Amino acid sequence: MTMRTEKPPTSPPLSPIIVARSTIIICIQTVGCWFVFIPWKLDMLDLAKKDFGYVLLAFGIGSILSMQITNKVLIPRIGPQCLLPIGMIAFSIALYSWVTSPGIMMFAILAFPVGFTFGLINPSATVITVAAERETGRRLLPLHHACFSVGSLMGI
Repeated sequence: MTMRTEKPPTSPPLSPIIVARSTIIICIQTVGCWFVFIPWKLDMLDLAKKDFGYVLLAFGIGSILSMQITNKVLIPRIGPQCLLPIGMIAFSIALYSWVTSPGIMMFAILAFPVGFTFGLINPSATVITVAAERETGRRLLPLHHACFSVGSLMGI
């Protein structure tokens, strides 16, 4: 009779979760830095605060549209770990273009790509976090959501 010794379950490496959290923190921190300068940008463009609401609506529409496409099409085909760096690079370029836009029309138009690129990042990071939760058996999603708060506090 042979004794079978089973290895204790090991935790998978948490590097994908660290990348996901870092990406969220960096993106939200950057947006937090930008939010401080919104009154200055509105004055520079001579844009009324009520009209800025429409610009934010374009951001929101881009984000919602992208999250749907990302969840239903891109993540199953490409995978969240490939989409995360693509989204991060695209978000950085889109945000820079939006922040430095010289006119009202470009400012309004470029809000959509910023929201769209963030819509690539958020679902990808969430899928990575949920997969890590399943593998480790630990609750990680609350910490993922806390990264939004940490990023905003660091940005302001």
